[in-house]
Amino acid sequence: TKERYALFRIMYEDGEDLPEELAEHVAMLKAPREAPSPNAAELSSRALTARSFGEQDGIDTLKAKLFFRGAIDGGTPFTAVTARTNLSSRFIPQRPVPPGVAPIEQPQPDQAVGYLPTKTACRSKLKAPFTREEEDLISLFTLSPEVHFPYFTAQWKSPFKGQTHEQAIPQGARDGATIINYLHTFYQKARGTNPTLVETCHVSATVDLRTVILWIHWRSPDGSYHMEQIEAGFLDKERDNIGIRAILRNIEDYALSARLESIKTAIDQLKSNPSALSKPE
Repeated sequence: TKERYALFRIMYEDGEDLPEELAEHVAMLKAPREAPSPNAAELSSRALTARSFGEQDGIDTLKAKLFFRGAIDGGTPFTAVTARTNLSSRFIPQRPVPPGVAPIEQPQPDQAVGYLPTKTACRSKLKAPFTREEEDLISLFTLSPEVHFPYFTAQWKSPFKGQTHEQAIPQGARDGATIINYLHTFYQKARGTNPTLVETCHVSATVDLRTVILWIHWRSPDGSYHMEQIEAGFLDKERDNIGIRAILRNIEDYALSARLESIKTAIDQLKSNPSALSKPE
């Protein structure tokens, strides 16, 4: 898979140094919090049980304490968390490849975290991150109708089934590259110029119910996609969970502030030229 994905310019675990702009962003995401996450201790005890489960039962045991809880479930405002959502294959990075090379598989993260669609928010009587006018524009150019502009995805595997991070990592690379390509195209259409690395970068996780690895994804100026590890920890170690949870909470803070503001500004630019979204990439 690694060699095949490289033909599509999707690279992972190559030991690539982070570009300076992205390294500064990652340093911000890794900054310590004033107080440790209250979920860290409970997560450690749940991890011992989850290891003996199959993939879905393991996910259900850990997901609410490890990652994000959506607004519908009483979690973070403006946030949608979806399970096994198909991302639009329109945004899978394409390259000329030799005959017989299998295409990139359908992007489908086990979990995707992004912004709550306005229709979903209205049905649940929740605050929406986008106005109806903004939502109408987004609907012309969407990666998924269930979750807007995903900023975090996860792939889970179960050792009970003999699964490991080795199966999850290429799936995460595929999902991340698709999301970044979508964001890059969105910003290009809105502004007519290339976005920054930080505007289009993505964070993901792979989990084998014993350990969790956090990854940063980005698109180089040459059009290649990269995925490198930024943190890892044992789920039964409270100290590791405190560090992982701090990063995730920083990701959430950024997603609901500077990132959301950047996206809404780009949507405002599209209001004067909505036909740009329907033009071919």
